[in-house]
Amino acid sequence: MRSVSDFLAAGRTARRYLLTVTSGGAGHAAVRIIGTFEMVYKSGFASTWWPLLTPVGTLTYLTGFVTYRFRETRALTLAQFLEIRYSRKLRLFAGMLMFISGVLNMGIFPAVGARFFIYFCGIPQTIHIGGIQLSTLSLITVALVAFAVYLTLGGQITLLFTDFFEGMTTQFAFLLVLAFLFWALTGTRSRRR
Repeated sequence: MRSVSDFLAAGRTARRYLLTVTSGGAGHAAVRIIGTFEMVYKSGFASTWWPLLTPVGTLTYLTGFVTYRFRETRALTLAQFLEIRYSRKLRLFAGMLMFISGVLNMGIFPAVGARFFIYFCGIPQTIHIGGIQLSTLSLITVALVAFAVYLTLGGQITLLFTDFFEGMTTQFAFLLVLAFLFWALTGTRSRRR
């Protein structure tokens, strides 16, 4: 890394397909899965019509609508783009709003992720180390935040690299799950006949 552009925008070297897989990989978080389960549990399947608009999103991504103009300005952040288009006051307001929401986000997401790992893996609520009782929720939350900070030290290049491999790995995992479900359901139907 030799510049701010390298840290914030990966040197502006990422192209369409890398960004697509990376975005998909970044979207497969425990918090998103938990949020989707909670949403369907509370409101039923009526809320699942939004993903049906996926072709519209895909078309938007492929044509570069909105994103193309944003990239043309060579702005590194959305707040910088707002200053270019509107005013410095709006940039400061939007920058502070994004900073506060990011801090709140990094306070909530690791805690939800830690709860997910505790319940999914059957980890006890507390552990004893040297006669001291410690909350596993706090320990796992701190570990998740420390890992996130460690990854971001490398800038956007590190995040692109890790999210790309996460996206590729999850695509293969989804294909395996789909193949297993297809095999299990077709095998069950043929056995009934």
